Amino acid sequence: MIWNLEEKPEQILESVKHRIKPTVVTHDGRVVGYANLYGATENSCYLGKACRFVQ
Repeated sequence: MIWNLEEKPEQILESVKHRIKPTVVTHDGRVVGYANLYGATENSCYLGKACRFVQ
């Protein structure tokens, strides 16, 4: 399994410390995607680190 993005897994793990709602997407029991939120206010937020895993 490889990451289909420019950042390394270690960089994602570091960024999670400053993000909210880390979420994975699964398919057939395997993790196939990841995203989190940042910059949350009462009415908005940003989607960050969205990626998909490819094999």
